[in-house]
Amino acid sequence: MPTNICDIQPNTNVDIKARVLMMQPPRTVRSKQGSPLQVAEAILGDSTGRIPLTLWQKQIYLVKVGNVVEITSAYASSFQGITRITLGRTGRLKVIEDPEFPTLHDLLQEIREEDDD
Repeated sequence: MPTNICDIQPNTNVDIKARVLMMQPPRTVRSKQGSPLQVAEAILGDSTGRIPLTLWQKQIYLVKVGNVVEITSAYASSFQGITRITLGRTGRLKVIEDPEFPTLHDLLQEIREEDDD
């Protein structure tokens, strides 16, 4: 059973279903060994909240804004006071069709309404 985004706590493994609300362009960083790596951040949302997802290398190109994704065995952590998730070694990401899931428009509208409060 997927976890609601509002219930995700740092230092836990999580399974979630969410929609990709935003994607940052990939950027290149260096590994500890000095190899170049591509990293990007996606913002995922459901009807309970939003959470950043860190994507590495090929993972970046699996999703696009508007996709509904099912993520299993991801890891939640806290960085600079913000809870975020990463797939790590065991996490899996799958783009799915779910006509019952809130639309991109509806989720973005909720964000605008929250910002107006």
